[in-house]
Amino acid sequence: MNTTRSSTSREETLESISTELSDRMLDPLAVDAAARAGVEGPLGVVWDGWSLGSGLAGIALFQLARASRCGDDELLSTAFDHLRHAVRINNASPSGALGLMSGASGLAVVLNECARQEARFRPSARRMHDRIVDATLETSWDFAVTGVPVPSVDVISGIAGLARYFATTPWGGARTRVALDHVVHYLSWLVSRDVPVTRTFFNDPETYLPGSIDARQFPHGHVELGAAHGLAGMLHALAESARSGRTSIDVSEAMSRLLDVVHGPQSLDSGKSVVFLVPSEDGDTRPDERAPGRLGWCRGAIGLWLAVRDAAHVLDDDGLGREAEHALNASAHALATERSDDPFLCHGVGAALAVAVGDGARSSATADAALATIADLRLPALPFLFAPPAAGTGPRDVDPSFLSGAAGVGAAAELALGSPIDWTTPLGMT
Repeated sequence: MNTTRSSTSREETLESISTELSDRMLDPLAVDAAARAGVEGPLGVVWDGWSLGSGLAGIALFQLARASRCGDDELLSTAFDHLRHAVRINNASPSGALGLMSGASGLAVVLNECARQEARFRPSARRMHDRIVDATLETSWDFAVTGVPVPSVDVISGIAGLARYFATTPWGGARTRVALDHVVHYLSWLVSRDVPVTRTFFNDPETYLPGSIDARQFPHGHVELGAAHGLAGMLHALAESARSGRTSIDVSEAMSRLLDVVHGPQSLDSGKSVVFLVPSEDGDTRPDERAPGRLGWCRGAIGLWLAVRDAAHVLDDDGLGREAEHALNASAHALATERSDDPFLCHGVGAALAVAVGDGARSSATADAALATIADLRLPALPFLFAPPAAGTGPRDVDPSFLSGAAGVGAAAELALGSPIDWTTPLGMT
């Protein structure tokens, strides 16, 4: 009896969050205008207007997830409108980027979901996919490069995200496999060559650093292990590529080299994952003491251990797989003791909710804890119900985006409610 009441209460809370967010995001022009005001506000919200991670394509994906579960044709039309406006914004000032969260492959993920809902979108989805394949195959990689800035290879903007797209897109076939091989070959080469991984991939000293610091303390930048901008994201992309059966490239050596760093003793501290390493001139590294906690996907242990778990599966390492599962459980249990003021997917508990839902019944307690935190963080006076961490309650304290804002919370709620749209696999949150 108590279990039934608890389940009912959970579903009511999820439905309330999803409904309210959906109702506040019906008009793509209004959402875009509010988000642009947030960009101009003191928080500096990231919003490009069109992409999956930071634009209307992400809003479209949330509305698609809700419409498909509810069988709501009017809401389905709303989702299509968001995507059309996203495409128009990008066409007005084409970026040329192919990235998963910030480029064409992210748009393609959403357009493919539209095509699943209505066949009339299939020709457009196919054309976009073919353009991404063409652009990828026309790219000449630099095989003389020494150091590689992380944004060019990460999941958000770089080739790791592009690999995830080719590994999971419904458009299979020979050209997709060739494009995936093209990407995986270069990423594997970067990792496997006779140069330490910690000297190959770096964050510029003033990029992606936690908090406000003196960049002069870190003349060689930071090595980031996280899922979004770091080595774990590359590891996860290689594992997904291998699992897809679409690449002919043997990625085992590359994954093992990444695991040596991501899973190395220097990256672990009392069960918490250290997500930043500081390289010295000779390539040795030390942990950065400002490493964040376990609750997020981007720089938290959840994203890191998802990558380790899937790499262990590809490498047939049962012991490592069990360790990763144990660490994921420990990270999830931290929800009970580590209070978060961030409900969103990237750095907050939204990802914990999504991962717990994907993990099934054995993670129901984690899903409940994440949902309770999200529910407590609702601010109905705000345009999109949730504020970025440390924000106030003004009209510009908003972020409607998918990755670091309210749309991602709605999508996680829809996942928990049983939406048939699986957005976690292409994005690496499962």
